[in-house]
Amino acid sequence: MTSIAAKGVGGPPPRRRFAGLAGVVVFHAALIYALVTGLAQGVVKVIQQKVEVSAMVLAESQRLGLTKLGIVGSEQFLQ
Repeated sequence: MTSIAAKGVGGPPPRRRFAGLAGVVVFHAALIYALVTGLAQGVVKVIQQKVEVSAMVLAESQRLGLTKLGIVGSEQFLQ
């Protein structure tokens, strides 16, 4: 016997569905605004620099034959 939920009937309440949809629309509007005004270029440069540094560190550690790599300063993320 299948339940009502298994058939796709029901789902989140209309207000919750609307809030989720509104959040997605606002997020995309902000993303488009950032792309149009050029704000995203600064973010891309910062991220690109961090990725390049990470790639250099990983390449050097691989060249030296390291098999384990620890990250210092990640204690703030532990709970």
